[in-house]
Amino acid sequence: MKWSLVASALCAMTLTWLALTYPLGPVIGLLAVATFGLLTFHNPKYGLVFLIFSMMLSPEFGVGQAGSRPITIRYDDIVLLTVFLAWLARISIRKDLPVLRTTAVNLPIVAYIAICAVATGLGIFRGDLAPMKAIFFGLKYIQYFTVFFMAVNLMDTDEDIRRALFFGLLTAVLVTLYAYNYHYQTGDRTTAPFDDALYGHRTFSEPGTLGAYYIVVFGVLLGVATEIPSQWVLATVGLVVLMFPAFLQTLSRASYMGMGVCAAMVLLLASNRRFLIVSAALIACALALADPAIRQETLGRIDLTFHGGKNRTLHEVHILGYPVTLEDSAAQRVWAWDRILTKRLPEHPVLGHGITGIGFEDTQYGLILGELGLAGLFIFGWLMTTLWRLGIEAKRRAQQPWVRGLAVGFIAALAGLLTHAFTSNTFIIIKVMEPFWLVAAMIAAVSTRPAAES
Repeated sequence: MKWSLVASALCAMTLTWLALTYPLGPVIGLLAVATFGLLTFHNPKYGLVFLIFSMMLSPEFGVGQAGSRPITIRYDDIVLLTVFLAWLARISIRKDLPVLRTTAVNLPIVAYIAICAVATGLGIFRGDLAPMKAIFFGLKYIQYFTVFFMAVNLMDTDEDIRRALFFGLLTAVLVTLYAYNYHYQTGDRTTAPFDDALYGHRTFSEPGTLGAYYIVVFGVLLGVATEIPSQWVLATVGLVVLMFPAFLQTLSRASYMGMGVCAAMVLLLASNRRFLIVSAALIACALALADPAIRQETLGRIDLTFHGGKNRTLHEVHILGYPVTLEDSAAQRVWAWDRILTKRLPEHPVLGHGITGIGFEDTQYGLILGELGLAGLFIFGWLMTTLWRLGIEAKRRAQQPWVRGLAVGFIAALAGLLTHAFTSNTFIIIKVMEPFWLVAAMIAAVSTRPAAES
């Protein structure tokens, strides 16, 4: 009792000192993180719930500059680290808890982390990279794998997966409400919380991030809608209709392409309710495009690609040898591929230049080629193929309809993101990858159970 009184007094004194010395926001954030850590140590599944909310609803603050790229820390990073450490502490004390569940994805993930480390280490050794910058961005690249490893070990039952789905979809609703609020206050393209200058510190928004996030959300919703009991279908379709205008208002052409592939994949894989999915998609499109402003913005954004517009210059580029006229932003993607294939890749074809070695290029596959070389692209392809097979296996083994629908949605979301990645750095965007790898952990958890339990 005496020790608890002393500890309580020390805590009270520390918190009082923090509140008087530092701004209130960081102090509240510190208290929240400490609370998350304690609750996670008591029950690690609480930490997973906190993490689901923080993936998209996490502010960030700058800690420096690495060349032209700002170095930022998100509260989500701190929450993830705290929850991860609390989880490790618990499993080190509780010898009956598994350290790491074996899944088909583990080896490709380890191989990808290894190729990042080797390529970056060589770049630092050659003197081509700034060590701290390369290491920092390298850690950010692989941060979301921590979500996968932790979540797949915490989701033991169907109830755990349903809980994670519920809070994930609740987060998506909150993100959508924020997106509408931001759009109607500023008139700008919709964007994710704290990716803008309205409530955050940024001077620009990242609508493509929100668009890619919606590919994951819609993939899950449409996939599950093909299999769940009839009484829940209307609610699921209602969520799609609610979110779709916010998705269109991102005006992200890469997201439009990715969403088209995602929806097509759901139709291809679904065993039930294909007519429902088509109807829901048509209703969502009709309701969204009925608004003249949304219709004009969406169609104008697509037309801008080939015909240009205000402050947009047209350029003739060559794709597979054929001349195509594109506006500035689209042309930049083609030029990025040209720089990587003709200049960057030939310099270090096998292991690349290392992370941050080629600067910023807005194409995932080109970035991998430039930073990790052909070996890195091969391992990335191995990882993606393993995820695809994991989804197919989960769909085949699933005994419960909603699990089968979740597997369909995961495969569709993966296909959509792979499409999105042709013109975006999709697979290193934390706000996209953390939700995606959470769903991947759900699929892996299902796939590692005995068939009778799936």
